[in-house]
Amino acid sequence: MKDCSYSCAEDRSSVPIPEYADISGIGVVIGYTFTAGLAVLIIIGYYFFAHRPELDPFRSDDDDSQTSPRFRPNPVDMLILEYTRKLRRKSAVTKTEPTARRASLEKALLKCIRVMSDMQILTGLSILISGYSQIRCGISIYHWQILVYLAWFCSLTHLSCLTVLRNHLYNHPGERLWRLIGMGALVALLVAALLPTGNYGSDTEPSAYAICLFKHIAKTDNLDYASMIISILLVGLGFVSRIVRLHHSLSITVVGTSRGYLSELSRQFLRKQYKGCKSGSRKSHWQRILFYRPFLAIFLSFRVILDLWSSMILEVWWLMTSFAWGASNLASSWTRQQQDGSANTDWTFGQITPIILTVAPVLSLLEYLLEKPPKKHENPPKPSSGETRTSSRTETMEMAADAASVPPDGVHDEPDYDFYQEAWFRPFVFLVLCGVMTETIFGLFVNPFLSYAFHKPITFFLPSTDFITWFPLTFLMGTTSFVLFHLLLKKLSTSVRTARIFWVLTLGIWFVCANLSSIAVSVCASLSLGCYLLLGLRYTKRMMAGA
Repeated sequence: MKDCSYSCAEDRSSVPIPEYADISGIGVVIGYTFTAGLAVLIIIGYYFFAHRPELDPFRSDDDDSQTSPRFRPNPVDMLILEYTRKLRRKSAVTKTEPTARRASLEKALLKCIRVMSDMQILTGLSILISGYSQIRCGISIYHWQILVYLAWFCSLTHLSCLTVLRNHLYNHPGERLWRLIGMGALVALLVAALLPTGNYGSDTEPSAYAICLFKHIAKTDNLDYASMIISILLVGLGFVSRIVRLHHSLSITVVGTSRGYLSELSRQFLRKQYKGCKSGSRKSHWQRILFYRPFLAIFLSFRVILDLWSSMILEVWWLMTSFAWGASNLASSWTRQQQDGSANTDWTFGQITPIILTVAPVLSLLEYLLEKPPKKHENPPKPSSGETRTSSRTETMEMAADAASVPPDGVHDEPDYDFYQEAWFRPFVFLVLCGVMTETIFGLFVNPFLSYAFHKPITFFLPSTDFITWFPLTFLMGTTSFVLFHLLLKKLSTSVRTARIFWVLTLGIWFVCANLSSIAVSVCASLSLGCYLLLGLRYTKRMMAGA
């Protein structure tokens, strides 16, 4: 732009959007979107085909068997990858050692991810710095939107790469430092660039000057303001999460120690209650049903949720939802102007470069595909990895001997028992994961539109006067009900299939009611409590008859 002047008092309603193909051209949009999408696919492939959760991320480069005493493999990742690798073994046709093949693939993917990470952080900074340098030259609101979304893809790609490069950056602290500094600068510039996008509305002219919105940033009751808040939270929380995960002192010493302390306090409380339920009297059975097991169910629900929060699969899901969120916003802005005939669809000189840059990570993958598979003696499997996985999980249980004994009713409900080894607990973990994914989609892509369409405030993630329909509360109610009904049905039900169907329906009904109204939640809670008391009465009678 040659004319570096603007006037916020100027009426731009009849002024067409100026052409700026280096920002909104089809080649630029496709190039940056394709690069971010390729990063998503590579990281998904890395997780399912090369990620090894049994290895300590803060280990040395030269010794995969090195493990910190506080390290515990994430049970959610272990469970998911165990199922996926079983499926791959059934369809495997290669004779290459699985461990050697996975190590070779991991090396190739990490190399590809490092190339993409370096390229994206520099590209994102150059986009935002160039945009800020042109802000006083009359850059339009439309072009500023496109510029922000392109920088969004760059920050998304680099943040996701930081998680995958966790072990590499731990062994190279200098590289970790400059990446975090560069990412911090990129996030700060991006958050500042997102602030004026909250003022966009139906009465905002796309050809108006973007700098004018910086001077009048205020809370507005429109969908663009909600979109701006969600975008800032996604990139801000994502950056903070990476800072914690990349540092041993924060990830293990602070977060791990704090969780271990709270877990031990909860277990001490549950142990005291569990000891009072061993007398075998009718009172002790009702105490177990009405008091001990509800607290145990809440404890297990929080444990699965925290394990899921610290898992790699949630990082992958964050990456997918963030990419979908940015792509939907970019497509909405770009296609809207294309329908008006204002979008740049011609290929120019500056649009070829982003397309060519997408070849760089593809070349790294081609190098792996063209390499000969490693021989068996070149990369022997290390038995210490499996031993580390087993011993680490065992060390977290302080009363393993007591957990091995079977309770009088044949149902394990001890506070120190490792429920991840139970067959019923594994579907529970998958259901919680599916519930988080479903509610995330609803909260990001459905609820904001419904709220503003019906002129209602967004209360999905924040408590309101209608507290009973608050999502975290109803989610906890659903998971708690799942555990409680299982512990009873495992003793009472003779049909495992019938019991599992009942458990799935219970959790599903809670999730559906959570998105309806407080009346639906109240009815569901009353029915669940009534069924639980009836099953508890039957359980008590059977236990007393057996005694």
